[in-house]
Amino acid sequence: MKDRVVIKVAGAAGQGIKTAGLVLAKALKRAGYASFGYTEYPSLIRGGHNVFQVEISTQKISSVSQHLNILLALNEESVKLHRNELVEGGVILFDEGTFKVSEELAAQVKESNLNMIGLPLLQLAKDSGGTAIMKNTVSLGAVWKVFGLDLAILQDLIAELFNKSEEIVATNRKCAEAGYNHVSDEAASSTKLPKSDSQYADDLIIGGNEALGLGAIAAGVRLYSSYPMTPASSILSYLAKEGTRYGMVVKQAEDEITAANMVIGASVAGTRAMCATSGGGFDLMTEAVSLAGITETPFVVVLGQRPGPATGVPTWTAQGDLNLALHGGHGEFPRIVLAAGDPQEAYRLIQIAHNYADLYQTPVILLTDKYLAESYFCVDNLTGEPVPVDRGRLVTGEEAADRAEAMRYAITDDGISERWLPGSQGNTYLANSDEHTEKGYSTEEANEITAMMAKRLRKGDTIAAAVPEPDVFGEQDQPELLIISWGSNKTLILDAMEEFPDRKISYVHYTHMWPLKTERVRKLIDAAEYVFSLEVNATGQFTQLLSTQTGIQILDRKLKYDGRPFYIEELRTFISEALAHH
Repeated sequence: MKDRVVIKVAGAAGQGIKTAGLVLAKALKRAGYASFGYTEYPSLIRGGHNVFQVEISTQKISSVSQHLNILLALNEESVKLHRNELVEGGVILFDEGTFKVSEELAAQVKESNLNMIGLPLLQLAKDSGGTAIMKNTVSLGAVWKVFGLDLAILQDLIAELFNKSEEIVATNRKCAEAGYNHVSDEAASSTKLPKSDSQYADDLIIGGNEALGLGAIAAGVRLYSSYPMTPASSILSYLAKEGTRYGMVVKQAEDEITAANMVIGASVAGTRAMCATSGGGFDLMTEAVSLAGITETPFVVVLGQRPGPATGVPTWTAQGDLNLALHGGHGEFPRIVLAAGDPQEAYRLIQIAHNYADLYQTPVILLTDKYLAESYFCVDNLTGEPVPVDRGRLVTGEEAADRAEAMRYAITDDGISERWLPGSQGNTYLANSDEHTEKGYSTEEANEITAMMAKRLRKGDTIAAAVPEPDVFGEQDQPELLIISWGSNKTLILDAMEEFPDRKISYVHYTHMWPLKTERVRKLIDAAEYVFSLEVNATGQFTQLLSTQTGIQILDRKLKYDGRPFYIEELRTFISEALAHH
């Protein structure tokens, strides 16, 4: 089992919970630890209850625990809500300047063998020359003392992050020191971190949406159009800040319909473009998805999943939109559906999505979810092998002019036609949303309708032959236990598998959801002694898809649909019980 220390920063929206948690995650990484940040918050601007949970280990870690070692409570509600999550000997750091712990609560805490450390955050900040906004800096210093780490590491990071002036830097340093010194050595002794060999100091702390945004820049995207919708909203804010440095136009559209059609227009004109949304927004985009299908226009959309239906639970996680991605849009046309499992896949798959869209001139949908999009991972190599840009059969105006006729929708064996930029040569370019002939003219003739539909559907066969088999982690041939899953469950499953090093466990991880390759998983299912699938939805959408494509029924489906990801303790139990079946 991995050594794991967990701290939860909790309080009300507007108290800087996320900032404090992210600073901790980055500082711990600099101290040589692997850290993972997970955030929960309600659908409110201010108020409500927010948390940022940091998982800490001397080994790589990318999963969430149900249990805490330290709780940093910035209001009384946080103590009441989370004290039962603390392990025996855990520590509660609380802002005693904001609330007083009742005798009843203090007795309950003592009975649970927990340690409480009161922090007069505002007073310590003022004594250090700071203001109320620097209370969190004081609290971070106190946490650092409980960890038993070198204060200079935290102070140096804070100085880099809050460097508007030398005075602000100096004051923040003093505030961190005040919090550090306020905690006695005795009080801090119970939760010191195990010694680290500093192997993660040079790693990157990055969120899933940030990695996806970087991948879009690397893919050569020059238009990002979107209407904000959690959990895709931070792609918009990230690219508005970073994408414009690389010549990207970033547009907040008035609605999702506009965003999608802007992408199609830009794509027809030869620009790599994309949009992102969540389930409700994708509902509105489905007409545009069909438009891209019949006009054979490259179209890339990121679908960040959250619990539905309707508004659902906007700020929590789910994998309930796979069927929407597979079937959204009217009529029949080929599409590609991808799903990212970690920041590296988000970075890489968005580039592959744009190549696929250009190569096959069809819609490509990349699925993420709130858990991946808004969690923060410790990554040593984000980029991996380069993904060369491939624009497919996009020909120059001169090349198109050599053709005797302008056959934008020329019928070909593989279903893919040449395309060129409208106006780049004398031949007419028609991108027609009515059924059309090879030249793009509207038609209602039966033989032409049949031929063009068959032509587009042949692209589906071409795509199916090109997409890869799923990745297999762990045992490659004869597993005792086979786990089948997709998306952001990847990091959790890999973390859990490491706790069973002597058992033959296989994990089949799907990134290419459609078209679906099944040869490898069939062989492993036949060879495995026990199989279960795992999804964050109520109906096992991917398990059903796999069954329709293989005829194999997976009877043990681990499903969760309460807005939370699977916890490491839950998966540990699933694996232990499955291994006990034989």
